[in-house]
Amino acid sequence: MLRWKGGRQVAYYQFESEWVLTTPIEKVYETLLRHEDFTEWWPSIRKSRLLEEGDADGLGRRGTYSIKSPLFYSMNFDVKITAIERPSMIQISATGDAAGIGRYLLTEHNGGTRVRYLWNVSTIRAWMNFLAPVARPAFVWAYHSVMREGGAGLARYLGGRLISCSSRVLQDQIGAESTPSGVS
Repeated sequence: MLRWKGGRQVAYYQFESEWVLTTPIEKVYETLLRHEDFTEWWPSIRKSRLLEEGDADGLGRRGTYSIKSPLFYSMNFDVKITAIERPSMIQISATGDAAGIGRYLLTEHNGGTRVRYLWNVSTIRAWMNFLAPVARPAFVWAYHSVMREGGAGLARYLGGRLISCSSRVLQDQIGAESTPSGVS
């Protein structure tokens, strides 16, 4: 979807991804809290750095990272943990080459963990917004590929198995609305 923001069009996407892992929920939750360590298990994330610790639970934790797309472009993000509910939810806000709200929802599943990730995002880079009407299928494919890689990497890192992995677009259309402020 293309939306008007600040006098220019930006591409807007709403994704839902799901990983089912054999790993206990607490281990998954603790690993997802430390987004600055994602380079240790998520191959697409090439650089990461902690900018601010946040409180004792991780709320307010800020970091930065760079993702290498399978389409040979990189995207850089600053992320901040804006809401948490141990061990079932971590919400982040992201700014940079894309801006949006992401929410990890964790539930226990047959002794392991189901991770559902909701991502409402607008691309900020001009070339991505310009190409969005024709390149949308390629951008969506790249997102799904990065998420599959993340689920498999997380399972390996935690010494478990990835039982299932899925990703889909919830909303993607062309319009002139504002960027959403949250994930429902």
